[in-house]
Amino acid sequence: MNSKLLVTVILTFLFFAGYSQARSYFDAAQMYNRLLLENENSVVQVGNFKVKGSPYLFGGRKQGQLFLHGQAANTSFISYNTYDQIIEFSNSGSISSTLFQPSGLLDSFAISANKDLGITRELIFIKGSFVSAQDSSFYQRMLSGSRFSLYKKYKSQLVIVSTNYVQSDLRQFDLQTEYYYHDSLSNLFKKMKTNTGFLKKEFKQFDLSAILESSDFSYDLDKSLIDIFQVLNK
Repeated sequence: MNSKLLVTVILTFLFFAGYSQARSYFDAAQMYNRLLLENENSVVQVGNFKVKGSPYLFGGRKQGQLFLHGQAANTSFISYNTYDQIIEFSNSGSISSTLFQPSGLLDSFAISANKDLGITRELIFIKGSFVSAQDSSFYQRMLSGSRFSLYKKYKSQLVIVSTNYVQSDLRQFDLQTEYYYHDSLSNLFKKMKTNTGFLKKEFKQFDLSAILESSDFSYDLDKSLIDIFQVLNK
């Protein structure tokens, strides 16, 4: 499937998902990579496995900015490899000019908004060491508060292709999300579960009932979590 047709499919999905009576949550990046997986036949070699799909967030090569340590922002075309947690970039958008950025030099990066892909606002990713994480992955900053800040992590894993019964070395990229929060008062950086039971217990000193009991909670998880953290910072 070419890129223009893929975008058309995404826009169609977004429209019907928004007006469906049986609404369910979806992540735009996961949806994009799933559609790419279903409509592309190319494979890449990862160790001993042949892997279908793409490890790149939104397929890679998206316009944005790099923030290198001690340097001014650099506008680039960015490919975020969520499997290796490596950033590839080029200044022209040309495949032949791709460069690999050592993560040790990169403080953060941003991917520009792209409504055609469901990216409704600029996505800002920060290296783990800057948010008190114990790894060098990149974390999307969803909300930065006076005390509590919310982060989202994308990572790809290799999973068995359920429709394949012949090729034992065939795998596919599975894009997953995790949510974390940072408490500046205790300097705690913690992985979160996104069910109502965990959130009620974790933040029991706050009244979150209006958000957690809303029908929109399971439909628009990102927005609901942002709403919760706005309450936590009041």
